[in-house]
Amino acid sequence: MCRTDKPGGRKERWHIDHDHVTGQVRGLLCGKCNSAIGLLQDDPEIIRAAAKYVMKHRQMELMPRKAG
Repeated sequence: MCRTDKPGGRKERWHIDHDHVTGQVRGLLCGKCNSAIGLLQDDPEIIRAAAKYVMKHRQMELMPRKAG
């Protein structure tokens, strides 16, 4: 997801990501990306809402501030 070429984490190993409902392997992820998906409960709606939230606030930071 993050496009890193280093797995990260304590053991410097890639994480095998899997769907917690079906058990199907989805791919290899770095430790941070694997943790992020888990913390967001593997829920596409929560993941979309998180992305929307981050984009909304990033856009606000880039907008010029009005004086006075």
